[in-house]
Amino acid sequence: MTTDSVALRVGGLIYEGWTHVDIETSLTTISGEFSLSVTERWPGQQAAWAVAPGMACSVAIGETVLITGYINDREVSYDDGSHRVTLRGRDKTGDLVDCAAVVDGVGSWNSVSVMEVGRTLLKPFGIKISSTVSDTNKVLAAHGIQLGETVWECLERAIRQYGVLAMTDGSGNLVLTRPGGGPALAEVRLGGNILEGNGRISDRETFRDYYVLGQFPGSADSYSDPRITNGASGRASDPNVERYRPTIVQVECNTGDMTYLPTRARWEAAWRSGRARQITVLVQGWRDAAGAVYRPNSMIRLEDGFMGVHESLLVDTVRLTIEPGGQMAELTLTRKEAFIPEPLTSWPPYDPKGAP
Repeated sequence: MTTDSVALRVGGLIYEGWTHVDIETSLTTISGEFSLSVTERWPGQQAAWAVAPGMACSVAIGETVLITGYINDREVSYDDGSHRVTLRGRDKTGDLVDCAAVVDGVGSWNSVSVMEVGRTLLKPFGIKISSTVSDTNKVLAAHGIQLGETVWECLERAIRQYGVLAMTDGSGNLVLTRPGGGPALAEVRLGGNILEGNGRISDRETFRDYYVLGQFPGSADSYSDPRITNGASGRASDPNVERYRPTIVQVECNTGDMTYLPTRARWEAAWRSGRARQITVLVQGWRDAAGAVYRPNSMIRLEDGFMGVHESLLVDTVRLTIEPGGQMAELTLTRKEAFIPEPLTSWPPYDPKGAP
């Protein structure tokens, strides 16, 4: 296996020689996904086709395992000159997105931590959950499964209160963490390894004032005005939105602690503000200058005079492909503050005169 060959491991066999590769991992989804295509007979092999949906698999670049999960789709196409087989699949955590939250004998919890909720929900799937954030061990007053919701929807309602990220670890398990916890990557530079770039700033989903309403005892008047803070609301503001734009968010679960309502409000403001400010660059190759495969939740230095960006940014999404020009990595970048539940300040403008 060469350093940058993509290996699909299924049923004790390793398949390589792909003519099309598309592997995407992201902070915004808990499950990485892949699409791999090749001729029906593998180069150098005479074994009959033996891969089918539902089979356990892993996808690796060299020694770096990116996805551990299952084959979801097998597509076959042909014409008079060629045969093509495409396999698509996801991490094991993809089942959490698809499947209903059904736990024998459990429909609700009292005085339980996010980690305990996660372990109970994930156990039937053989998926482990870990956390680098101490808040996830704090106790929720109550949490329950809502009728018809998926495992991920149920768990996400709980973790959202603490402003943490959930992502797959590449081995098919779930990790709760803070942004920027991955290894630092070598810089990408306009005039160097950057082939294309684009930036996006939008105000469509951002607001000036965020009110988060909790499920705490109070009078009827308590809920008639979200600005009344009797223990049932939290507020955050985004100074980057200058005109009057309020929004109200109903808290997803009862933490039993009103101090988490402002945290939840700050998370909502930071998340929306960050998602509204993103840069995407296309670089040659799947590895940085130091030889590391590009991964989400890493920090990377961007030097781009055209965009006016000279700073370290958080890698939000990584898409690795094989194009006519060879191996490409599409990196979606944003400021780390977009994922941190702290009071927002005015975003400094992207400055072409910034420090190199």
